[in-house]
Amino acid sequence: MKVVSSGERTTLRGTMATMEPNLAAITKEWLWWTWSWLCSLAWSVRLWWVEQWDLSYPYLCLAWMFITTSVVRGQNEEKRLLTWVQELVPTRSVKDLDRDLADGVALCGLMQALVPGTCPRHDLLPPDQPAGNIRLAARLASTFLGVTQDLAWERMQGRDGHRILMKFLRNLRFSSLKREVLGGPAVTHDSVVEALGDYQVLARGMGLQMAMVGRRTKFTLYLNNSTTLDLVVEIKNDEGDYCSHRITNRSPLRSRVLSKQALKERHNIPLEYEVSGSEVRVAWIPLQEGLHTLSIIWRGQHVVGSPYSVVVDDSQVRQ
Repeated sequence: MKVVSSGERTTLRGTMATMEPNLAAITKEWLWWTWSWLCSLAWSVRLWWVEQWDLSYPYLCLAWMFITTSVVRGQNEEKRLLTWVQELVPTRSVKDLDRDLADGVALCGLMQALVPGTCPRHDLLPPDQPAGNIRLAARLASTFLGVTQDLAWERMQGRDGHRILMKFLRNLRFSSLKREVLGGPAVTHDSVVEALGDYQVLARGMGLQMAMVGRRTKFTLYLNNSTTLDLVVEIKNDEGDYCSHRITNRSPLRSRVLSKQALKERHNIPLEYEVSGSEVRVAWIPLQEGLHTLSIIWRGQHVVGSPYSVVVDDSQVRQ
């Protein structure tokens, strides 16, 4: 049997002492890891809530809009709707529901504000044709916002016209927010043309592509048999040359030159037209070379291909 000396006994005792657990250090390390885990968990939970809130917030707004517009209707609902329309269509004065929205121009402007690209030139719509303007707004609302409400002109003129218009604005407001949250049909030229159905105008001719300074250039507009004649032809360049002519059923069948009054209004590009059945033949004379923008507007919409970029060359240089 081996006898352990006192020195070895002391060394063994020191070794055992170092092997004994340090409870204070272990406790401190455990608390540090626990705190780190809790902080990480709290941050993860916060990020999760933020993500969930970002996802659910539009739906909460949609639900709140549905409640306020369809369930709870206060006495100031008409005033709120008028303020809403006025903010979106600042170019029109919207103070009275029946008077200021009766011609349909503001409704088309409202559709342009809610769904950009549906009616970009609503400012050119004729106020004296309210039935067509309201029908246009209803078609666009049905296609791009899903508001399938009957806005027949006959019903709008009756005693229920005010109630029908209020319901239409209410549905537009709710459906526009729904489109922002859930999305909707894409707005392209083809989709707008499809929404308008048979109401189309086609333009053909070299006068839409190139021209010579001082020489007459022509193009022809082909109208569908069911299309109402209500066209606006605008031509301009960067030098300030400009002309704008509206051609309607009330216009003369033939117009040769600009009037002196038109010249005073800076409409200095000569333009003439002739209406023959379902065709409108247009001719114009550029005054300067360079790029000209030619727009053909029908009921607030650019026709297929409009606006056109017309390259004008100097005829003297060509010779």
